[in-house]
Amino acid sequence: MNRVIPTSGRTYGFGYDANGNRTSITMPNGVVHQLGYNRINLDNSYTPPNNPAYGTSYSLDREWVRTALPSGRIVNGN
Repeated sequence: MNRVIPTSGRTYGFGYDANGNRTSITMPNGVVHQLGYNRINLDNSYTPPNNPAYGTSYSLDREWVRTALPSGRIVNGN
């Protein structure tokens, strides 16, 4: 995990997978945000602390197709 300590003195932590994708962000208060990736390293999920995940889908051309919001709403691409 890499850490960043800005001039405020608060420490932010970052976790990475074997492919170098950022998989977590740890806030100074210890709260963790999770990030997920598909098999071709495109981001496909974000899970905020204590909340349901957002999910993202891509076409075979790696273009964004849709995002599923925690509310169940689907946001479609063009």
